[in-house]
Amino acid sequence: MKKIKLGVIGAGSIIETNHLPAIKTISAIETVWIYDKNKDRMGFVSKMYNIPWIEEKELESMLAQVDICLIGIPYGARKPYLDLCKKYKKGVIVEKPFAFSEKEHIENCQGFEKWNIAVNFQRRFYNSVGVLQNLVNAEIFGKVVSIKFMQGNFSIKGGSSYLSDVKLAGGGVIADSAIHTMDIVLGITNATEVAVNQFHCLSKKGIDYDSAMDASIVANGRSIPVHCDISMVRNFENGLYIDFENALVFSDLSPNGDVVVKEKKEDPLCFSVMDSPYFHPLKKATKINHAFVIFWEQVKWALDAQSPNESSACNSTLTSKWMGEIYKLIQP
Repeated sequence: MKKIKLGVIGAGSIIETNHLPAIKTISAIETVWIYDKNKDRMGFVSKMYNIPWIEEKELESMLAQVDICLIGIPYGARKPYLDLCKKYKKGVIVEKPFAFSEKEHIENCQGFEKWNIAVNFQRRFYNSVGVLQNLVNAEIFGKVVSIKFMQGNFSIKGGSSYLSDVKLAGGGVIADSAIHTMDIVLGITNATEVAVNQFHCLSKKGIDYDSAMDASIVANGRSIPVHCDISMVRNFENGLYIDFENALVFSDLSPNGDVVVKEKKEDPLCFSVMDSPYFHPLKKATKINHAFVIFWEQVKWALDAQSPNESSACNSTLTSKWMGEIYKLIQP
Protein backbone atom coordinates (compact mmCIF):
# COMPACT_ATOMS: atom_id res chain seq x y z
CA MET A 1 0.00 0.00 0.00
CA LYS A 2 1.32 3.43 -0.97
CA LYS A 3 2.15 5.58 2.05
CA ILE A 4 0.61 9.01 2.51
CA LYS A 5 3.42 11.54 2.79
CA LEU A 6 2.89 14.30 5.34
CA GLY A 7 4.45 17.70 5.87
CA VAL A 8 4.03 19.41 9.25
CA ILE A 9 3.73 23.19 9.55
CA GLY A 10 4.08 24.12 13.20
CA ALA A 11 6.04 22.62 16.10
CA GLY A 12 3.95 23.67 19.09
CA SER A 13 2.96 21.53 22.05
CA ILE A 14 -0.11 19.96 20.41
CA ILE A 15 2.08 18.78 17.52
CA GLU A 16 4.72 17.43 19.88
CA THR A 17 2.52 15.73 22.46
CA ASN A 18 -0.60 14.72 20.52
CA HIS A 19 -0.40 14.72 16.73
CA LEU A 20 3.04 13.22 16.11
CA PRO A 21 2.64 10.36 18.64
CA ALA A 22 -0.70 9.49 16.99
CA ILE A 23 0.72 9.67 13.47
CA LYS A 24 3.61 7.41 14.50
CA THR A 25 1.11 4.61 15.24
CA ILE A 26 -0.21 4.65 11.64
CA SER A 27 2.32 2.96 9.40
CA ALA A 28 0.55 4.15 6.25
CA ILE A 29 1.45 7.80 7.03
CA GLU A 30 5.05 8.98 6.68
CA THR A 31 6.09 12.36 8.09
CA VAL A 32 8.54 13.77 5.53
CA TRP A 33 9.45 17.16 7.02
CA ILE A 34 8.55 19.74 9.67
CA TYR A 35 8.69 23.53 9.53
CA ASP A 36 8.26 26.24 12.17
CA LYS A 37 9.35 29.88 12.30
CA ASN A 38 10.77 29.21 15.77
CA LYS A 39 13.95 27.35 14.84
CA ASP A 40 14.74 26.25 18.39
CA ARG A 41 11.31 24.72 18.78
CA MET A 42 11.45 23.16 15.31
CA GLY A 43 14.90 21.67 16.01
CA PHE A 44 13.72 20.17 19.29
CA VAL A 45 10.68 18.44 17.77
CA SER A 46 12.69 17.41 14.69
CA LYS A 47 15.28 15.67 16.87
CA MET A 48 12.67 14.19 19.20
CA TYR A 49 10.80 12.45 16.35
CA ASN A 50 13.66 12.07 13.87
CA ILE A 51 11.90 14.23 11.26
CA PRO A 52 13.95 16.43 8.89
CA TRP A 53 13.29 20.17 9.30
CA ILE A 54 13.18 22.70 6.50
CA GLU A 55 13.70 26.45 6.09
CA GLU A 56 10.83 28.77 5.15
CA LYS A 57 12.46 29.49 1.77
CA GLU A 58 12.28 25.76 1.01
CA LEU A 59 8.65 25.33 1.94
CA GLU A 60 7.05 25.90 -1.45
CA SER A 61 9.44 23.56 -3.26
CA MET A 62 9.20 20.91 -0.53
CA LEU A 63 5.42 20.67 -0.99
CA ALA A 64 6.22 18.51 -4.02
CA GLN A 65 7.39 15.78 -1.64
CA VAL A 66 4.12 15.45 0.30
CA ASP A 67 0.46 14.57 -0.26
CA ILE A 68 -0.97 16.42 2.74
CA CYS A 69 0.08 19.06 5.29
CA LEU A 70 -0.79 19.34 8.96
CA ILE A 71 -1.22 23.06 9.72
CA GLY A 72 -0.81 23.38 13.47
CA ILE A 73 -0.08 27.09 13.89
CA PRO A 74 -2.35 29.81 15.34
CA TYR A 75 -5.50 30.79 13.44
CA GLY A 76 -4.27 34.24 12.43
CA ALA A 77 -1.06 32.92 10.84
CA ARG A 78 -2.54 30.10 8.75
CA LYS A 79 -3.97 31.66 5.62
CA PRO A 80 -0.72 31.92 3.56
CA TYR A 81 0.01 28.23 4.20
CA LEU A 82 -3.58 27.18 3.53
CA ASP A 83 -3.49 29.11 0.24
CA LEU A 84 -0.12 27.56 -0.68
CA CYS A 85 -1.47 24.04 -0.14
CA LYS A 86 -4.56 24.93 -2.16
CA LYS A 87 -2.38 26.27 -4.99
CA TYR A 88 -0.42 23.01 -5.21
CA LYS A 89 -3.46 20.73 -4.63
CA LYS A 90 -2.17 19.35 -1.33
CA GLY A 91 -4.58 18.08 1.29
CA VAL A 92 -4.64 19.82 4.66
CA ILE A 93 -5.41 18.95 8.27
CA VAL A 94 -6.05 22.13 10.25
CA GLU A 95 -6.23 22.80 13.99
CA LYS A 96 -9.28 24.53 15.44
CA PRO A 97 -10.61 27.19 15.33
CA PHE A 98 -10.98 26.73 11.57
CA ALA A 99 -13.16 29.74 10.81
CA PHE A 100 -15.29 32.42 12.45
CA SER A 101 -18.26 32.37 10.09
CA GLU A 102 -20.05 30.00 7.76
CA LYS A 103 -18.82 32.10 4.82
CA GLU A 104 -15.17 31.93 5.91
CA HIS A 105 -15.48 28.19 6.50
CA ILE A 106 -16.81 27.58 2.99
CA GLU A 107 -14.18 29.84 1.44
CA ASN A 108 -11.39 27.97 3.27
CA CYS A 109 -12.71 24.69 1.86
CA GLN A 110 -13.01 25.92 -1.72
CA GLY A 111 -10.33 24.47 -3.98
CA PHE A 112 -10.05 21.26 -1.94
CA GLU A 113 -11.90 18.01 -2.45
CA LYS A 114 -14.25 17.36 0.48
CA TRP A 115 -12.15 14.39 1.64
CA ASN A 116 -8.90 16.35 1.31
CA ILE A 117 -9.42 18.93 4.07
CA ALA A 118 -9.95 18.02 7.73
CA VAL A 119 -10.37 19.90 11.02
CA ASN A 120 -9.07 18.47 14.29
CA PHE A 121 -12.23 18.12 16.38
CA GLN A 122 -10.84 14.92 17.88
CA ARG A 123 -13.10 15.04 20.94
CA ARG A 124 -15.91 13.85 18.69
CA PHE A 125 -14.28 10.45 19.06
CA TYR A 126 -14.39 10.31 22.88
CA ASN A 127 -16.15 7.29 24.37
CA SER A 128 -18.29 9.54 26.59
CA VAL A 129 -19.43 11.51 23.54
CA GLY A 130 -20.36 8.32 21.71
CA VAL A 131 -22.46 7.19 24.68
CA LEU A 132 -24.27 10.54 24.80
CA GLN A 133 -24.95 10.39 21.08
CA ASN A 134 -26.41 6.90 21.44
CA LEU A 135 -28.69 8.09 24.26
CA VAL A 136 -29.92 11.01 22.15
CA ASN A 137 -30.50 8.88 19.04
CA ALA A 138 -32.19 6.00 20.88
CA GLU A 139 -34.55 8.34 22.78
CA ILE A 140 -34.61 5.86 25.67
CA PHE A 141 -35.31 8.76 28.04
CA GLY A 142 -37.43 10.63 25.51
CA LYS A 143 -36.49 13.60 23.36
CA VAL A 144 -33.97 16.25 24.36
CA VAL A 145 -35.73 19.19 26.08
CA SER A 146 -32.73 21.44 26.75
CA ILE A 147 -28.94 21.39 27.13
CA LYS A 148 -26.60 23.19 29.53
CA PHE A 149 -22.83 23.37 29.19
CA MET A 150 -20.56 24.55 32.01
CA GLN A 151 -16.81 25.19 31.66
CA GLY A 152 -15.13 27.30 34.30
CA ASN A 153 -11.58 27.14 35.57
CA PHE A 154 -9.62 30.02 37.05
CA SER A 155 -6.67 30.11 34.67
CA ILE A 156 -5.64 33.39 33.04
CA LYS A 157 -3.36 32.81 30.05
CA GLY A 158 -1.52 35.87 28.83
CA GLY A 159 1.91 37.36 28.50
CA SER A 160 3.72 36.63 25.24
CA SER A 161 1.47 33.69 24.35
CA TYR A 162 -0.45 33.95 21.08
CA LEU A 163 -3.59 33.38 23.19
CA SER A 164 -3.42 37.01 24.35
CA ASP A 165 -3.37 38.33 20.75
CA VAL A 166 -6.80 38.23 19.08
CA LYS A 167 -5.23 38.60 15.62
CA LEU A 168 -3.44 35.29 16.15
CA ALA A 169 -5.86 33.38 18.39
CA GLY A 170 -9.07 34.64 16.82
CA GLY A 171 -10.71 34.76 20.26
CA GLY A 172 -10.42 33.70 23.87
CA VAL A 173 -11.44 30.66 25.89
CA ILE A 174 -14.48 29.94 23.69
CA ALA A 175 -12.43 29.65 20.50
CA ASP A 176 -9.48 27.97 22.19
CA SER A 177 -11.26 25.36 24.30
CA ALA A 178 -15.05 25.52 24.66
CA ILE A 179 -15.40 25.22 20.88
CA HIS A 180 -14.87 21.46 21.30
CA THR A 181 -17.94 21.02 23.51
CA MET A 182 -20.05 23.29 21.32
CA ASP A 183 -19.05 21.11 18.37
CA ILE A 184 -20.05 18.05 20.42
CA VAL A 185 -23.48 19.55 21.22
CA LEU A 186 -24.12 20.06 17.51
CA GLY A 187 -22.86 16.56 16.68
CA ILE A 188 -24.71 14.46 19.25
CA THR A 189 -28.02 16.15 18.43
CA ASN A 190 -27.53 16.06 14.63
CA ALA A 191 -28.21 19.80 14.62
CA THR A 192 -28.88 21.57 11.33
CA GLU A 193 -29.05 25.17 12.58
CA VAL A 194 -27.78 27.31 15.45
CA ALA A 195 -28.50 30.84 16.69
CA VAL A 196 -27.30 32.97 19.61
CA ASN A 197 -30.23 34.58 21.43
CA GLN A 198 -28.54 36.30 24.39
CA PHE A 199 -24.85 36.80 25.13
CA HIS A 200 -23.05 38.50 28.01
CA CYS A 201 -19.27 38.62 28.05
CA LEU A 202 -16.28 39.94 29.95
CA SER A 203 -13.62 40.59 27.33
CA LYS A 204 -10.60 42.74 26.57
CA LYS A 205 -9.27 43.55 23.11
CA GLY A 206 -11.44 40.84 21.57
CA ILE A 207 -10.31 38.10 23.98
CA ASP A 208 -13.23 36.61 25.92
CA TYR A 209 -12.60 35.58 29.53
CA ASP A 210 -16.07 35.03 30.99
CA SER A 211 -19.33 34.46 29.09
CA ALA A 212 -22.95 33.47 29.60
CA MET A 213 -24.90 32.53 26.50
CA ASP A 214 -28.39 31.40 25.61
CA ALA A 215 -28.52 29.81 22.18
CA SER A 216 -30.87 27.56 20.28
CA ILE A 217 -30.22 24.71 17.91
CA VAL A 218 -32.55 23.00 15.45
CA ALA A 219 -32.37 19.20 15.43
CA ASN A 220 -34.81 16.87 13.69
CA GLY A 221 -37.12 19.80 13.09
CA ARG A 222 -37.25 20.77 16.78
CA SER A 223 -35.79 23.85 18.47
CA ILE A 224 -33.69 23.03 21.55
CA PRO A 225 -32.46 25.74 23.96
CA VAL A 226 -28.78 25.59 24.92
CA HIS A 227 -27.29 27.54 27.82
CA CYS A 228 -23.51 27.92 28.18
CA ASP A 229 -21.40 29.36 30.99
CA ILE A 230 -17.74 29.58 29.95
CA SER A 231 -15.11 31.22 32.12
CA MET A 232 -11.44 31.60 32.93
CA VAL A 233 -12.16 33.57 36.10
CA ARG A 234 -14.81 31.38 37.77
CA ASN A 235 -14.85 27.73 38.78
CA PHE A 236 -17.88 25.63 37.78
CA GLU A 237 -18.96 22.01 38.05
CA ASN A 238 -17.81 21.41 34.51
CA GLY A 239 -19.67 19.21 32.08
CA LEU A 240 -22.61 18.74 29.78
CA TYR A 241 -26.12 18.52 31.25
CA ILE A 242 -28.83 17.14 28.97
CA ASP A 243 -32.46 17.42 30.04
CA PHE A 244 -34.48 14.64 28.39
CA GLU A 245 -38.24 14.30 28.74
CA ASN A 246 -37.86 11.55 31.34
CA ALA A 247 -34.38 11.94 32.81
CA LEU A 248 -31.46 14.26 33.44
CA VAL A 249 -28.08 13.14 32.06
CA PHE A 250 -24.66 14.50 33.02
CA SER A 251 -21.15 13.87 31.68
CA ASP A 252 -17.89 15.62 32.53
CA LEU A 253 -16.81 14.95 28.91
CA SER A 254 -13.43 13.46 29.71
CA PRO A 255 -12.66 10.70 27.18
CA ASN A 256 -14.00 7.89 29.36
CA GLY A 257 -15.94 10.07 31.78
CA ASP A 258 -18.98 8.80 33.59
CA VAL A 259 -22.40 9.36 32.02
CA VAL A 260 -24.86 9.62 34.91
CA VAL A 261 -28.64 9.39 34.59
CA LYS A 262 -31.01 10.82 37.19
CA GLU A 263 -34.70 10.01 37.00
CA LYS A 264 -37.29 12.78 37.05
CA LYS A 265 -39.48 11.81 39.98
CA GLU A 266 -39.92 12.46 43.69
CA ASP A 267 -37.45 9.79 44.82
CA PRO A 268 -35.09 9.69 41.83
CA LEU A 269 -32.89 6.76 40.95
CA CYS A 270 -29.39 7.87 39.97
CA PHE A 271 -27.19 5.49 37.98
CA SER A 272 -24.34 5.30 35.47
CA VAL A 273 -24.86 3.91 31.98
CA MET A 274 -21.13 3.30 31.48
CA ASP A 275 -21.49 -0.24 32.84
CA SER A 276 -24.00 -1.14 30.14
CA PRO A 277 -22.47 -2.25 26.82
CA TYR A 278 -25.76 -1.40 25.09
CA PHE A 279 -24.96 2.31 25.07
CA HIS A 280 -21.32 2.08 24.04
CA PRO A 281 -20.09 2.81 20.51
CA LEU A 282 -17.96 0.18 18.81
CA LYS A 283 -14.72 2.16 18.60
CA LYS A 284 -14.26 5.31 20.64
CA ALA A 285 -11.39 6.79 22.62
CA THR A 286 -10.97 6.24 26.34
CA LYS A 287 -7.82 8.42 26.48
CA ILE A 288 -6.95 11.77 24.91
CA ASN A 289 -4.16 10.51 22.65
CA HIS A 290 -6.35 7.60 21.54
CA ALA A 291 -8.80 10.21 20.19
CA PHE A 292 -5.97 11.68 18.10
CA VAL A 293 -5.19 8.22 16.73
CA ILE A 294 -8.83 7.67 15.73
CA PHE A 295 -8.92 11.14 14.15
CA TRP A 296 -5.88 10.35 12.01
CA GLU A 297 -7.31 6.96 11.08
CA GLN A 298 -10.41 8.81 9.87
CA VAL A 299 -8.23 11.22 7.87
CA LYS A 300 -6.49 8.25 6.23
CA TRP A 301 -9.81 6.52 5.53
CA ALA A 302 -11.25 9.64 3.88
CA LEU A 303 -8.20 9.98 1.64
CA ASP A 304 -8.26 6.30 0.65
CA ALA A 305 -12.00 6.19 0.04
CA GLN A 306 -12.10 9.67 -1.51
CA SER A 307 -15.16 10.31 0.60
CA PRO A 308 -15.65 12.76 3.51
CA ASN A 309 -16.26 11.50 7.04
CA GLU A 310 -16.43 12.82 10.59
CA SER A 311 -12.92 14.29 10.37
CA SER A 312 -13.70 16.31 7.24
CA ALA A 313 -14.07 20.08 7.31
CA CYS A 314 -17.37 19.96 5.44
CA ASN A 315 -18.87 18.36 8.57
CA SER A 316 -18.03 21.23 10.95
CA THR A 317 -19.46 24.22 9.07
CA LEU A 318 -22.15 24.73 11.72
CA THR A 319 -19.50 24.98 14.44
CA SER A 320 -17.84 27.84 12.55
CA LYS A 321 -21.24 29.51 12.14
CA TRP A 322 -21.77 29.32 15.94
CA MET A 323 -18.32 30.86 16.49
CA GLY A 324 -19.22 33.66 14.09
CA GLU A 325 -22.51 34.36 15.85
CA ILE A 326 -20.63 34.68 19.14
CA TYR A 327 -17.59 36.69 18.10
CA LYS A 328 -19.49 39.31 16.15
CA LEU A 329 -20.92 40.24 19.58
CA ILE A 330 -17.47 40.60 21.19
CA GLN A 331 -15.90 44.00 20.66
CA PRO A 332 -12.19 43.99 19.67
